[in-house]
Amino acid sequence: MECLRATINFLKIRGIVIINTRPIYPVEVLIGKAKYPDVNNIVSLIKKIAKFVLAFDATKIAEDIGLPIATNIVLIGALIGLDVIPLKKELLIEAIRESIPYNIEENIKAFNEGFSIGLKEKLSLNSLL
Repeated sequence: MECLRATINFLKIRGIVIINTRPIYPVEVLIGKAKYPDVNNIVSLIKKIAKFVLAFDATKIAEDIGLPIATNIVLIGALIGLDVIPLKKELLIEAIRESIPYNIEENIKAFNEGFSIGLKEKLSLNSLL
């Protein structure tokens, strides 16, 4: 839901969106006072606004590595793999090594997993540009 709100409010016209499909339920949903919309419907709405959408369960990848907190590292890896901003993979891996004081190898693995996903989708994105 937050990605849909941000897309509506802040995405440049026909921009690129990378979304973690794992929902984070608000309190109202957790206590049964509200129903969370279907994630596929949310992604479909975002696709109507964005030029390109990369949607995947980054949390599952981070959990499989054994470090669920590394979800954002997976997403950053996907962004770098898409090659839409001028940052190189090696530079980000170096930043992980220098900035994260624990679970360095797991964080690098999370980054690389995301990078691989972004790299696979790069051809699809390039065909739209």
